[in-house]
Amino acid sequence: MKKILFVILISLLFIPSIKAEEKVDIHLFYSELCSTCKAEKEYLEEYSKNNNVNIILYEVTKNEENARLLNDVRTALKNKELTTPYTVIGTMGLTGFSDTIQLHIENAVKKYSNEEYVDIVEVVKNNLDVEYEIDYPEG
Repeated sequence: MKKILFVILISLLFIPSIKAEEKVDIHLFYSELCSTCKAEKEYLEEYSKNNNVNIILYEVTKNEENARLLNDVRTALKNKELTTPYTVIGTMGLTGFSDTIQLHIENAVKKYSNEEYVDIVEVVKNNLDVEYEIDYPEG
């Protein structure tokens, strides 16, 4: 019993969560050939100037490791769409880019700025066994 408790306590130290005072990570999986991806990259670059966020980019057409990561993250989030751009914040995945997606990004950043959350991309990258709930965009 003591061993199990010890393992649980140690594993809690390694859960990739973000505290309110830290920046919110926005992961963007994109293709250099995609004009919609380019538009989102430009939006995120501008958005990051006035918001407490880190933009992490993953080009998926030239980088096999990024393409595998995208597939694994989509699987973790139960997303079956195969298009880019694909934006991940916490445990929320957003396919495509539009005014509605911008609103979902902004709402997710506000939400995750005020609470701890699981960063599913980090969970997948590090093959961590972490419980999480998928966060679906509202509206």
